[in-house]
Amino acid sequence: MKTRIISGLIMLPLIIVLYFRGIPLAVVAFIISALAIREVFKAFEKIDVYPNLFFSWGALVVLYAIHFLFPGNLAFVTFWLAGTVVAAFIAFFAVTKHKAVDLSATVFGTVYIGFLVYHIVMIDETGYGVMVWLVAITAICTDIFAYFIGMFFGHRKLAPTLSPKKTVEGALGGILGSVFGSMVFFVIVHVGSVPHILLMGILGSVMAQLGDLSASLIKRQIGIKDYGHILPGHGGIMDRFDSIIFTAPTIYYYLVLVMPEMGS
Repeated sequence: MKTRIISGLIMLPLIIVLYFRGIPLAVVAFIISALAIREVFKAFEKIDVYPNLFFSWGALVVLYAIHFLFPGNLAFVTFWLAGTVVAAFIAFFAVTKHKAVDLSATVFGTVYIGFLVYHIVMIDETGYGVMVWLVAITAICTDIFAYFIGMFFGHRKLAPTLSPKKTVEGALGGILGSVFGSMVFFVIVHVGSVPHILLMGILGSVMAQLGDLSASLIKRQIGIKDYGHILPGHGGIMDRFDSIIFTAPTIYYYLVLVMPEMGS
């Protein structure tokens, strides 16, 4: 536990970018995505699947170039999404040694990690840019509360085949922790309303845990414990940030689809 806590404290400086947002946030999101994609692709190689890392990194560069060249223009983002799939097929036409599963894994990793994490940057471009904090708060509070409540009170296994240590009690504690952290956030910034923040706290926590379990599903299928060892006590970048992969899109689409409709 000591190693896990110390490693977590080392990561605290990353939260500083949430204050500055803008370019620092985009740069950190890019770096996290690039490193996480590399870890997942290296993991795939253990089961003889060989995604094209350089294609995926290239697609990521294009995505963030679009962000800086055409800020706020979602049409270019959806164009990137469609173009990435088409370009991946074209790139693999001339490489006969690769299998169809290699192509699928390349597109999967690029979209699953690169595109979904990019929603953090998309949140920053909305009228609720400060809500990027909520992505981190829901994910971090969920992880902390789920860990300790599960440790002391957990009995019923949540998903034993995917993550043997996770419990139903821990999952509920994670939601409670996320709600608590979200409400503290609301008291500080006074953005949105209590019902909205409460719902985002709950949804963010549920999706954070689903993101964690989804990453665990891949690990179990491959037969590895962690994606990497860059963070002592936490594993790799993917092991630490897997929860935000689903949380960021959840908060973003709530902000652009639900809050305007409810007059916030």
